[in-house]
Formats: sequence, structure tokens, C-alpha cells
Amino acid sequence: MKVKHLVIAALATLMIFGGVFMASAQNYRGTGQGYCDGPGGGKGFHGGKGRHGGGKGFHGGMGMGLRFLAGLNLTAEQEGKVRDILNTHREELDTNRQAVYTAQTALATVIHGENPGETDLRNAFQAVSGARENAMILRVKIMNEIKQILTDEQKSALAEQQALRTERMKNRFERKTECLQTWPDGLDS
Repeated sequence: MKVKHLVIAALATLMIFGGVFMASAQNYRGTGQGYCDGPGGGKGFHGGKGRHGGGKGFHGGMGMGLRFLAGLNLTAEQEGKVRDILNTHREELDTNRQAVYTAQTALATVIHGENPGETDLRNAFQAVSGARENAMILRVKIMNEIKQILTDEQKSALAEQQALRTERMKNRFERKTECLQTWPDGLDS
């Protein structure tokens, strides 16, 4: 039973660090044979350019998942209100971002230690989970504040975007599941 929990914790940790690694490698364009075909059309580790865009303003990865605002055609007044909302929460955002980074760094230290114990791993992982939970709660709070300044038409467009994002997430999960089921066999080719 303890082994099962440790395996689950290790897999969750890999998922977290996989996301961090992918974020740091977002501009890498793979050329070699990877686990699965990348979304960018080429075979390789990542397969294409980064996901976060390179623009400025709300389009280019403000670090909080505000890409959804790009397709809503905000007025200048709405953009100003969004900036005000973000500025109101700037210190909290920075605190949460630093807490997540610190907890993830501590977890990495435990994982890569000489002989990581289950208790240390659990404690470090729970610290990451708690920090990410606090960050997510703040993010949803901010998103709810932003939604209050949207028109009904923009709210409908946002609901459509969210439905598409949910569908893409489901498809990505299914592709990854299929890839993992066939992955060891593909190493020989």
C-alpha cells in the first residue's frame, strides 16, 4: 500500500516537473524521434514552437492564463480595468508564484537526494500541492473579477472557448494515454 502511494506521488511529481520542463523548453523544436509525434508537425520531443505566444499585452503569456482574453476583443476601458484588477493582486500573485517555486525546488531536492524517504517526499509534495492550491484559488478569484467586466456577448464567447479547451484537454489526455500504452514498444524503432 505504501508503495502504491509512493508511486502515485512520484507520478504526480513527474507531471509537475514535466510541466515546468515543457515551459522551459517551449521554444525547442525537436528533430529526432520522440515518444510521440509533437503537435508542431515534426517528430521530436516538443514538435513545435511554444504554446504561450510571443505577443505583448494579454496575448503573450502574462503568466496567469489570460490568453482567453485575446479572443474577446476587449475595449480599451476593459483592458484598463483588467490591469487594475491585476495590479490590485500583484503582491499576492508574486507571493504565490514564489511559494510554488520554493516548494517545487524543495521537492526536487528531496527527489534527487541520496535516498529520499517516503515521509520527506510526502511532506515536500504536500507543500507543492498547498502552494499550487493557494495560487489556483487566487487565479479563480481574479478570473471571476475579470468576468464581471465582460459583456454578455463576451461571456458567451468565453464559455465557448472554455468548452473547446475542455475538449482539447480530453483529447490530449486520450492521446497521451494511448502514447504511454504503446511507448515502450516504440523505443526499438
